[in-house]
Amino acid sequence: MVCADSFARIYGVYRAMQGELAYIFEFKKFLRKIFCIRTPAVILTLEKIYTNIGIISNQFDVKPGNSIYLTRVPVGLNISNETIGSVIDCLGEIKKESNTSRSYKFVKSNVPLDTKAIGIIGRSPINEPLSTGFAVIDTITPIGMGQRQLFIGDKGTGKTETAVSSILNQRERGDVFCIYVAIGQRTNDVVKFSKKFLSSDFELISNIASSVADTCTKQYLSPYTGCTIGETFAKAGAKNLIVYDDLTIHANAYRQMSLLLRKPGGREAFPGDVFYLHARLLERAGKFSARYDNGSLTALPLIETQLGDVSSFIPTNVISITDGQCFFDAKLFKDSTRPAVNLEYSVSRVGANAQLEILRELSKGLKKRLAEFRHHAKYIHFMHELAASTQNTIYTGLQTIKFLNQDLYEDSTNQKFQSFLIYFILNRDILKIKNVKSFKKDLLSKFRQSNIY
Repeated sequence: MVCADSFARIYGVYRAMQGELAYIFEFKKFLRKIFCIRTPAVILTLEKIYTNIGIISNQFDVKPGNSIYLTRVPVGLNISNETIGSVIDCLGEIKKESNTSRSYKFVKSNVPLDTKAIGIIGRSPINEPLSTGFAVIDTITPIGMGQRQLFIGDKGTGKTETAVSSILNQRERGDVFCIYVAIGQRTNDVVKFSKKFLSSDFELISNIASSVADTCTKQYLSPYTGCTIGETFAKAGAKNLIVYDDLTIHANAYRQMSLLLRKPGGREAFPGDVFYLHARLLERAGKFSARYDNGSLTALPLIETQLGDVSSFIPTNVISITDGQCFFDAKLFKDSTRPAVNLEYSVSRVGANAQLEILRELSKGLKKRLAEFRHHAKYIHFMHELAASTQNTIYTGLQTIKFLNQDLYEDSTNQKFQSFLIYFILNRDILKIKNVKSFKKDLLSKFRQSNIY
């Protein structure tokens, strides 16, 4: 056995399977007693005379001469009532207990992490909306149940906060099971979001946490753990929302694994199968047919860019896999636009089919107004030289953007109120309103008191 950097090369192992769960045993003697330490691992590659394995546990002391036990089953996890609402790792071991006391029908044991996606016969068209609570996203780039919508942008542009707010917004529905997968995030951020989820009134949240201190094998397996939980619930007829935060770190962890295992590197030193790495993960999301009780798995993968460059290897891969993207602009974020979604580069290819019909019609007028504003916005520094109609277009566009701004974790709205708000923006003189934030707050409170909401 040769071990380094949470990987080991094992000699003398026969009939191993790729993706199989294995255990490395070490026997220690203390006070005339013999103790056995068991370290979980996964079979990664099979060579002619040796086998490469990845060690999952952070606390490992693997040495030459240790024994290895093959379980003859693929890496999997047990899904139980404790999984719901808890913070777990990639093998389903609970790090922090949940407060939920409900009993659910989707309870399974030894569910494999890497399975084949459901075929086209087992799927159905996307026709049900998933409300994020943000009017600009639900109107311009709507998301449907079973859609794969990419959140892409530079670091610090509010991608994670928007995705977490979308999870917390599902409390109003009460029937969407949410999964947040933290991949290689800072420990402080993992703890912060875990406390936010556990302190919320919404119990249908699971948090799969792998921090930057975890092994790259653990970071590699974490997204598949979350996807397996969501897919299991979806096959039982539940509606699910999963957030992968983020797949750039996942690809970097896989690149580190591949280089240590001496796989040949390609573009940006990524291995040749890095596209398949994310394709087989995201293809498992979708809207399923009556055979699976019309369940759905909606995926919100996050990708980090460098200086807004979406033409690099991993962003282009994930853009080609997903059904649309929301591009978060650093310039808009600095201008206090929340969420900082650049509507010029954002698109949703299938979400419009799931929108309310009235909101779909109103969004056409909103897109037209914002397009006119973007066309004239480059002349904003020469405002005094422009015609009165052009000035009115610019002022109206700026006021419209103020109406679409929303604070993160607050002001979550459904599509009925968003339809009312867009109708008000398009058919009333909004330039007369001075304090937009307080006006929207009063409007929302009155709307919630009515029977329409």
